[in-house]
Amino acid sequence: MAEQRENDNIHALWESIRYYQTQLEGRGHEATQLPIFSEADCPFVDHLGAGACASVNRHRMEFAVKRPKSAAEAEWLRKEAEIMACLQHPNIVRPLGWVRPQDDSHWGLAMPYENGGNLKNFIRKIH
Repeated sequence: MAEQRENDNIHALWESIRYYQTQLEGRGHEATQLPIFSEADCPFVDHLGAGACASVNRHRMEFAVKRPKSAAEAEWLRKEAEIMACLQHPNIVRPLGWVRPQDDSHWGLAMPYENGGNLKNFIRKIH
């Protein structure tokens, strides 16, 4: 019974994500309703990690910035940010805003910095 309720919750979450994805087609950073920070105002502190699509760095003001590696990944990150901003769940991080780069690289997504390592290592600890 509890497992069915959890499956229903996951299904509802995915339906919400799909809905917001369709609503976000063709919108730019300025339409995301998230504040925009200048990279000059929040300098780099250290590198936290990288995945297939983006690298993550810690910046002053204690937030992490996820920066995409390509234009296609930048578009995916923009959609991800919009969806994350619309969802309210204790296990989903809310984006803080966009970080406008000083050079011609892609905009980064600022998120709260949590000093606890990455999700992969956390899952390994509990299993």
